[in-house]
Amino acid sequence: MKVGDLVRFKVQPDPARGVVVKIREHKEPGNYRFGVFWTGTGFDLMEKRICWQIGDDLEVISESR
Repeated sequence: MKVGDLVRFKVQPDPARGVVVKIREHKEPGNYRFGVFWTGTGFDLMEKRICWQIGDDLEVISESR
C-alpha cells in the first residue's frame, strides 16, 4: 500500500472508500499504520478527518499511479 491508493475495508458490506494520505511505522519495525481519508462513513467531510488503520484491515481497490 502506498500514498494515493484507493482502499476499502476487507470486511464488507461497508460502503466506505478512502484514499491513503499518510503512512507511519508503528512501534515495531515493519508494522505500519495507514492514514486514510474516508468517504461514505457518516463523518462530516468538512472536518477533513484522517483515521489511522492497520494494513491487515484494508484492501487496495485502485492503485496510485
